[in-house]
Order: sequence, then C-alpha cells, then structure tokens
Amino acid sequence: MELAGFIAQSILDVVGKEPDGIAYRVLWERVSEASKAAATEVEFLETLSALQKHRNLTGREIDGEYVFRLFTGPEVPGNEWEYSVEFAATILAAEARGGFDELDCDEHLAYLDSLIEQAIAAKAGSNSY
Repeated sequence: MELAGFIAQSILDVVGKEPDGIAYRVLWERVSEASKAAATEVEFLETLSALQKHRNLTGREIDGEYVFRLFTGPEVPGNEWEYSVEFAATILAAEARGGFDELDCDEHLAYLDSLIEQAIAAKAGSNSY
C-alpha cells in the first residue's frame, strides 16, 4: 500500500476507535507511530484535509483543541472544512524554522497607522494640480 493510502487508513482506524473524537496531537502521534515515522506531518495534514473534503472525517475545535471524528451523518453547522493544505504547510514551515516571532500589538498598530497616514498623504498629493 502506498504511504498516502496507509496514512488515510491509519487515520480512519484510529479515529474509528474513538467515538467521542480524538485530539489532533494524539491522532498525529498514533499515525506517526503506526507508519514508523515514515509519514511527515505535512503528508498527515494533506491526508486529513482530503478526508475532511471527501466527508470521511469531520473536525472542530472543542475546549481549545482540534478534535476529529468519523463523519456519520448530516453535517453539524459550524463543522465545515477549516483550512487548506497550503495554509497548514505554511504554519508547519514556520514552526520548523523556529516558530513565530511575537509582535508587540501597540507597535504594530502604530506601524499600520503610519502606513494609512502615508497612503492618505500620497492620495492627497496626487489629487493636487
């Protein structure tokens, strides 16, 4: 069986044993262990995404953790597919580079304010004859 198929089957097997759902990190650990670490987290996320897109799997945030369940019936409002493979890969790549830089909100807002002021000034300058 190809790795992608193995990952998908592993995900469905693990989630199927957890009727109340399983947290993302626990699911990833179990699938990684089952694949003997052959699966990367990006491949895992791509497979999760495909399983959600094809309505084999559903997931939602519960108490601050993303929890997955097998899709068993009519979709519950608010349980839609929530991320793209590209977005997940971007987040994982940032984590691999050492994580994220914290921003000072006040500094960032001041920077954005200055950009708005510059845009207004540039627009006012372009309207003068």
